[in-house]
Amino acid sequence: MPDRPAACCGWVKGGGIRIFFALWPDEPARRQLAALAERLYAGSCGGGHGVRAANLHLTLAFVGQVAPERLTVLHGVADAVGRRNADAFECTLDRLCYWKRSRIICAAVSEPSRALVDLAHTLEDALSEAGFPLERRPYVPHVTLMRGASCSALPALAAPIGWRVREWVLAESMPAAGGSVYSAIRRWPLS
Repeated sequence: MPDRPAACCGWVKGGGIRIFFALWPDEPARRQLAALAERLYAGSCGGGHGVRAANLHLTLAFVGQVAPERLTVLHGVADAVGRRNADAFECTLDRLCYWKRSRIICAAVSEPSRALVDLAHTLEDALSEAGFPLERRPYVPHVTLMRGASCSALPALAAPIGWRVREWVLAESMPAAGGSVYSAIRRWPLS
């Protein structure tokens, strides 16, 4: 996923940039997830469409539409969170889920690490304190594999898919033919 300077961020309907904080799987995990999505689409879970391999991510916090001039505030919030949550950690997706209401198939984390949960919650709290309205719901770490799917029998995940999380990103969602394209605006390394 390429980095893009904030100056080139795209506008979405309603006047703003669609923003979220996320973890991007490393390349081996990304390939495994993309192959899994293809197998699901070809198997018992049809309909809908797979998520583009380049878009596969695990959301930490969805911010929504943000005016470009508020990006510096977001950077400051994330800088402060990054100083408190600086250690790399493992992320392991070990089960498949089908969420019938939203028609999503995802790979999920059964037992999230304390580091993952702390990063997501610290980020959500800091964003709320800075005046960014967030939907408050239980945090369920997952990577969406298919959207608009219907699935009568979801297979078990043959083997866990994991990676060492060495960074987190602020990303934008840009509308494009065939679905949104996600790109990093800024990255925060973990050591």
